[in-house]
Amino acid sequence: MQIASGRVKYCFFFLPSPLATPNTRMKNYNKINNLTGWAAFAVSAFVYLRTIEPTGSFWDCGEFIAAAFKLQVGHPPGAPLFLMIARFFTLFAGGDVKLVPIMVNVMSALSSAFTILFLFWSVTHLARKMVKATDDQLTMPQLLMIMGAGMVGALSYTFSDSFWFFSIGVHLLNLLTIPALAYIYYFKRYKVTTPGLIYTGVMGVAILAFVQYGIVAGFVKIGAYFDLFFVNTVGLPIWSGFLFLLPLLLPQFISVSNTRLLKTSLC
Repeated sequence: MQIASGRVKYCFFFLPSPLATPNTRMKNYNKINNLTGWAAFAVSAFVYLRTIEPTGSFWDCGEFIAAAFKLQVGHPPGAPLFLMIARFFTLFAGGDVKLVPIMVNVMSALSSAFTILFLFWSVTHLARKMVKATDDQLTMPQLLMIMGAGMVGALSYTFSDSFWFFSIGVHLLNLLTIPALAYIYYFKRYKVTTPGLIYTGVMGVAILAFVQYGIVAGFVKIGAYFDLFFVNTVGLPIWSGFLFLLPLLLPQFISVSNTRLLKTSLC
């Protein structure tokens, strides 16, 4: 606690005082938000590190670990950034191949703990908007409500069966962020309504299905059909189908890139 000009400027544990300036209140709120978020990270990291798999699980975890250790290519879509980061963690095995799976699982556990950290900050960010109080109006009950909402949301997800299960082994579920991205786009562009929420959820799942079955699996299947035709039917060398498929795909990639650049310049 500090006294400035006869007024209380800070309260215990950085809680904003009614007499504090708006700038001081904002700084105090950020301190509390950051410290509480890192506390959620510490809890989740401790739990996941204490319960990680001692080796590869009986699914594609072993494939990811082996691909990361040798810097090879896993199944589509490949996840090169994940494999490079996992390879970095395998260096801490000290040449003992028995420790390689543990090091990669440690990476997964820490990454999941960071997910909990950012989830906490996402919840408090939304809760702060719902309170609709400015810096000089935020009361202690409102502050506790915001931090409590963040901790409840973060720790509930920490100990959820599915996320805990995926956090202690190696697996990638990047595509599951597509429905969440659809909602983020909806919240930024449109007024929130019940039909809009339902429609956005349906579209998010539809886009996820299209990417999963139409792009990730379908793209490889189309390439295989091209190669089978030009090699087995036409009699050309192997990979000839890819050489014919590539000119068909390049205009699509260029068009998408130009569209994104145009939208960025307009923003």
